Amino acid sequence: MVPEFDPAAFKATAGRTIDAAIDGEDTNGLTRPVKRTLVNGGAAAAVLQTAEGADLVVVGSHGLGGFSGLLMGSVSHQVAHHATCPVVVVSPEA
Repeated sequence: MVPEFDPAAFKATAGRTIDAAIDGEDTNGLTRPVKRTLVNGGAAAAVLQTAEGADLVVVGSHGLGGFSGLLMGSVSHQVAHHATCPVVVVSPEA
């Protein structure tokens, strides 16, 4: 039996994940509040659409690089090349 997908539960969980990530950081030095947005769709397209008019976009990187990164595609690569504002790519801790 396949479990039924509950969009409301998915949205609530995603919202809690975003809140936990942002609330754990010191944002006092920012000139504007962090905007929390949930978007459906492909990751790169959703980030780019949401970032229209933004001052900065910060994305993470899995650090695949090389041939594996080329085959699988890279959200951070797409965002860095197509965003209309500066992009910071944060690599995972070693």
